[in-house]
Amino acid sequence: MLDANDIQIISKIVSDALAEERKHTEGLFVEERKHTDEKLGSFRQQMHADMMTIVESEINPKLRVLAEGHEVLLERMTSPEEIESMKTDIVILKEAVQQLSFKVNALQKAQ
Repeated sequence: MLDANDIQIISKIVSDALAEERKHTEGLFVEERKHTDEKLGSFRQQMHADMMTIVESEINPKLRVLAEGHEVLLERMTSPEEIESMKTDIVILKEAVQQLSFKVNALQKAQ
């Protein structure tokens, strides 16, 4: 039969074994973590390189074409200053047409 002293010795042996196993497991975890971080870092670098390749080969040319199209539109667009000037001219022309219409109507009635 086991007495209290035997139980203490067994408990100490089990505790020491668990502590040793914990150290070993933590060491494995640290090594696995390093390995995983290295793989992840390599994967990130490759993904970044792949994304940059796509940006350079696919997206940038399309953006250049789009920008060129905008440049053409901007060149053909009427400036805000010209539009304001045209608005003023249109108001003057409307008034002139109205006055001429009144005069033509008056002349037609007079005949």
